[in-house]
Amino acid sequence: MFRLDTLFLERNRFNRDRYRFDISIEVGEATVYRVLPIPSGFVVQRYGTAQHVLIELLYNSGMRIGEIRSLDIHDLISETNELLIRHRPEEGTRLKNGEDDDGTPGDGERNISLKAAVVEALEQYIGTLRTEVTDEFSREPLFTTVYGRASRSTLRRWVYEATSCRWADEDETEVTCDGTCDPDSAVCPYSYYPHAIRRGAIVNHLSGDLPYGKASERFDVSIPILKRHYDPRLKETRKQDREDAVRNAWSEF
Repeated sequence: MFRLDTLFLERNRFNRDRYRFDISIEVGEATVYRVLPIPSGFVVQRYGTAQHVLIELLYNSGMRIGEIRSLDIHDLISETNELLIRHRPEEGTRLKNGEDDDGTPGDGERNISLKAAVVEALEQYIGTLRTEVTDEFSREPLFTTVYGRASRSTLRRWVYEATSCRWADEDETEVTCDGTCDPDSAVCPYSYYPHAIRRGAIVNHLSGDLPYGKASERFDVSIPILKRHYDPRLKETRKQDREDAVRNAWSEF
């Protein structure tokens, strides 16, 4: 099963009083990233639940919470491990950047690949624990409640609950919550905001040498924004990467 143990991400803890996130720690020129674990207890006890597959999907896809809300079960193409992200404003779900058919990076509509393990977890959820309802447009949403398509606030609450202190490992030394919180009704100070997971997903892909152009298409983010806000490598490292790429290109002549 795919795990989030390898996610390098700014901690970005939730500040309940100010309803914002703390500033990331800077060491010299580098931003310190830490591993975001998804505790084994959560995976074992909640495998295939909406909360579990939501976290898996957020990290693997790097999608926005509004994009995830827009998904229908038929947007998952299991045979090819593919997910279709579509702009359907006339049916109640709108993408941030809307519909654009010119094929340029940044189009709101796109198809993205998923890890096979994530598709497996999604299939488990759809086949067993998903509430079988349709929305007012007779669509079959991927994430549902007894009332229909899950709202953005519901999806956020599921993320908060899944990353709360309730699931912290016993040896976790950075738990800032005293354990008296109720993630079902309030945000645990230890929880992650959905965008922090999206950011971690983008950072992880870039750290794995996904080219800017491909990352721009996958995450629906412009290349300048990727370079400015998401690339965790130091400027000197980027310079060395460019020099290595140029030398490799020379070998072709």
